[in-house]
Amino acid sequence: MSGEKETKLGPVLLEGPHKPFMPADAFARSHVGSLKSSIDIPIIIALSIVTYLFSFKRQYLPISLAQFGNSIVPEVKTVEQIELEQALEAYVSNTFYLGPVTPLAVRLVSHCYCKVTFALGSMIFLYLTMRRVSNNWKFIFPSLLTISIITISDPFQKVISSNGNPVDLILLFFISMALYTRFSLRVSAPLSASWIGNLVLLGTSVGLTTATKLGGSSIWIWSIVVLVFDYFVIQINDIHLNTFKLIKIAVIEFSTVTVIPIIVFILPFFNMITTQWVNDNPSQSNFMSNDIKTLIRSNGSMIQPEAIYYGAIIQLRHKDSLGGYLASMDNVSYPTDLEEQFVGLVNDDSDPLTRWVVEHENPKFNKHLSTNTFTPVRDFSNIKLRHVVSGKLLRSSLAKPPISEEDYTKQVSCTRNSSYDGEGDETWTIITDDQIVNSEIVPGKSIVSFNNLGQDCSLISHDIKIDTDWAKKWQETLCLSSPNEVRTKFYITVVGDNLFNTDRQIPTVTKVLKFNKLKIMVEWLLKSFKYNWYIKNQDKDTNSLNIIQMIFYVSPDSTFTTVIWITSFLSIFVWGFQLFMKICRLFAHHFKQEDSNSDLEKKYYNSNFNLKNIMFDQVSFELVVAWFINYYLLSKIPHENIYINQYLPCFIFNLLLSIIIMFFKLI
Repeated sequence: MSGEKETKLGPVLLEGPHKPFMPADAFARSHVGSLKSSIDIPIIIALSIVTYLFSFKRQYLPISLAQFGNSIVPEVKTVEQIELEQALEAYVSNTFYLGPVTPLAVRLVSHCYCKVTFALGSMIFLYLTMRRVSNNWKFIFPSLLTISIITISDPFQKVISSNGNPVDLILLFFISMALYTRFSLRVSAPLSASWIGNLVLLGTSVGLTTATKLGGSSIWIWSIVVLVFDYFVIQINDIHLNTFKLIKIAVIEFSTVTVIPIIVFILPFFNMITTQWVNDNPSQSNFMSNDIKTLIRSNGSMIQPEAIYYGAIIQLRHKDSLGGYLASMDNVSYPTDLEEQFVGLVNDDSDPLTRWVVEHENPKFNKHLSTNTFTPVRDFSNIKLRHVVSGKLLRSSLAKPPISEEDYTKQVSCTRNSSYDGEGDETWTIITDDQIVNSEIVPGKSIVSFNNLGQDCSLISHDIKIDTDWAKKWQETLCLSSPNEVRTKFYITVVGDNLFNTDRQIPTVTKVLKFNKLKIMVEWLLKSFKYNWYIKNQDKDTNSLNIIQMIFYVSPDSTFTTVIWITSFLSIFVWGFQLFMKICRLFAHHFKQEDSNSDLEKKYYNSNFNLKNIMFDQVSFELVVAWFINYYLLSKIPHENIYINQYLPCFIFNLLLSIIIMFFKLI
């Protein structure tokens, strides 16, 4: 609008060619949220001293790894504390670890962990966050009130106690940092030095939050949402920002909230893969893919035959399961079918019950295997699988599985004895994903599925466990005629030679595998997520809470905490009612016929579009969005062991919102 005179339509809005607009640097022009060192530094010092004396001094605050382990009373250890101890032990001994504790969290707890530092740092950042909301010195009192309520609340006291989880406190510190940098970004002029600096700090704090605990990814999502909202609602409507500047803003914002967090997130994982996986932990590494197991156990060298030969002893691993090694429990029958031996999936790859012999469909071929003749198994070959321990053949029948007792499901079992040659129900067509028909089955590479010749069904498994004493929580296997293709896939590896010719030596080749660290990291994250809910949290903890109890938390030790907790949540409904009333007033004004330059028009904009009201609308909206994203992801946790400390960030968002609603209009 060069050459045109700007006309103010209220304290903030400027008259544009089609409608009023708010300049993107309106807050920076008016110095809203500016900090005053002469006021804030003494308050921060006093806040630190008082908070330490009344909240932290009563707690034993370990500052080292050894003190952390010794400070927890064994009888009151939580699942999270036990998991953290295991992660720390694995880190110290350079042993493979799989679980919910991230590499960055382990390093921070091991090397630079001090509860006082992270706790006070969180409070200071939250205080400065509230100071960024208003430049009125009177708003210092609500800011201090916010910190006071947080520090004396029961969940926060549990986090900072000697039995609290240090990772939660570190996460709270980075979340507070992200809130502060986001609120600082709002009061900075676009493309200014402070704007760029705050964006970089926001990207860094978001990356640290996500890398500390995977649940911290909600803050990453939140930062993207609020920046996109700012761009399309405020910045793109500012006619002072030309197309080049808008593109520049979009590129810088996109880079800082995607590239920087990704770099911060992946660096600890790459370091873990390179330096920490020196020693194997078989109880956890057997959940990883064959390639990664090879990396951990033999430094990437895989010794396997060039093909699967008849007579080889193999191991089958279900692709869609966490561990998922096909096994049969010796001398354990189905309760409804005592003649058939139970078959399922186990997680231990060293269990001898997971061994199977590949036999030809012709019994005469199996009995005349030569010590120096190797016939490869090919795609679409008909084979039989004999259990090594029991000597029984794998089969499918019309009987129903123990859990999935549907009309279309068929039972998978082991039958007869080692002298039984089998018939159609014991014959399986092996099919690979290779595009080449009649190709050889390559161990460690080929992904195969099995179709039963007699029952015309495919061997599958799923995540359902048979939770009975006789089944020992093995995963259920069954046979389906029209299965989900993903659940039919198995990896196949050779673990030995057949039982009939023990002198035969299968020729092998050594393959040095090439690894992509990014793929390894993605697999570790996926496996860790499933391991946490499918193995670690398969049994419900009596101390856990459901997602509704999180909102209406009743503290056993503090009535004050209960009142504040529930009241802060109700602030969302107060905000929603205020938003509804504001929308109603906006529609009512829109349908009036007065001239846009009339005194009534100016009075309307003066009363509704000033810096104070706009700041309130933006801050409250972003806090509600932050609560919703955090709560939504918390509700999607697949297991039931959720603890009150996991809701603490949501509580802080609600508390900030309630304080702003109560005091913003009054000051």
